[in-house]
Amino acid sequence: SGIVAANAAEELIQVEDAVPDMMCDPPAEELAVLDRIYDDMNFELLETALSKYDNVRSAEILWRKARCQWELVKIGLNRQTKYTAVSIAYTLAEEALEVDETNSAAHRWMAILSNGYAQAKGVRAQLKNLPKMKDHLLRAVELDPNDATALTLLGQWAIELKEMAWYQKKIVNTLFGGVPHSTYEEVVSTQSTGEFYRKEFPGPS
Repeated sequence: SGIVAANAAEELIQVEDAVPDMMCDPPAEELAVLDRIYDDMNFELLETALSKYDNVRSAEILWRKARCQWELVKIGLNRQTKYTAVSIAYTLAEEALEVDETNSAAHRWMAILSNGYAQAKGVRAQLKNLPKMKDHLLRAVELDPNDATALTLLGQWAIELKEMAWYQKKIVNTLFGGVPHSTYEEVVSTQSTGEFYRKEFPGPS
């Protein structure tokens, strides 16, 4: 529940030097607490809890910080301008991949945030980012074939590509010489697989 997650977060914040090695991931139980707070959608509390790890260079922490910043942007709680806030979240995802390129969740969030960052720049930037977004989603699925969120996003990516307006296709043709490949079979496969794993193996998004 929200109360349990909040109490656990306060315990986290009060514990000093819980992660002596700044290059190591925190214990699994601490990451689980952070994910419970996220699931409770208490993003301000989550930001406070994550601040405990400001000196920890861990991919598991960095992508969770990126995710938290993105959620704060979406609900309008981030005090900075939207573009600056999204830029910070995007940079955190980049740092997560610099620390560990094999972290599937970091690739998933890089895909999400690269799209959000490009969207903040404008339509042309968002369209130009399409291949990058797909590459990170594919890498996420390659590293974790059970990643329901990445699989579902791949399906949504393919759907949006097929339903792209004519003027958007014209921009993409100018940028890339053609629209990135996507088939109906890809849409059905990724959407169906994503929904299956989301139901059977729920986990942190």
